[in-house]
Amino acid sequence: MSDAPGMKCLRCQSEMVPLGHETLVTGGSGATAKFFLGQLAEMQEKNWVVNAYRCPNCHHIELFDTGQ
Repeated sequence: MSDAPGMKCLRCQSEMVPLGHETLVTGGSGATAKFFLGQLAEMQEKNWVVNAYRCPNCHHIELFDTGQ
């Protein structure tokens, strides 16, 4: 992950702290569908990898797409 030196928080203008890569899971089904359908319920799930940054002052979080 390339750190963005000087990245400022949009809310309070403090220096953002990089948290690294995070994987978000989108789509899919709820627990009931997974219980009855197993892997078929998870076929629509997608993983989205983002770079996460956090403001140490106001705790604002920024996510940026990694393009993966």
